[in-house]
Amino acid sequence: MIWLVCMVGFMMWDLEPHQRMPALHLLATGQFPWQGYATLGACLLLIWFRAEIFGWLFCAPAYGRSALAGQDVALELDDVGIWAGNDKVNSRVSWSGVMRIVDTPRLVLFVVSKREGVLLPRRAIASDTRHQEVLAFARARLDAARADASVAANRSA
Repeated sequence: MIWLVCMVGFMMWDLEPHQRMPALHLLATGQFPWQGYATLGACLLLIWFRAEIFGWLFCAPAYGRSALAGQDVALELDDVGIWAGNDKVNSRVSWSGVMRIVDTPRLVLFVVSKREGVLLPRRAIASDTRHQEVLAFARARLDAARADASVAANRSA
């Protein structure tokens, strides 16, 4: 609801204060010009689908430059870290290099830096039980890596 109020406010930003109430009355009674409703609807759709639209807009150029674009990629989680790649190109990230783990309905993201991460699509995991096992294993390994790092930092201090 707050988004609707904000959009209407932005549409009437250039109106004088005494002109705003009649415009709101027109909007509420259905007598507003069709262009206003179309603009409001387009803005609401952009807000609703912002992740899909802007995510694709910003990620598509970067994906095209990736050496793994369009190729089958394997992902392995083990005690040492995460291995991702194929026969030609691969990379390994140790658990101490993972900043955090983000779990969404579509994927599990192992955040490595502000701009980098390792994606594990949800569709690649056979069941919800297996998904929970993978998350528990990854979080346990990440916690162990952080504990090792803090012990090493305390020794050097």
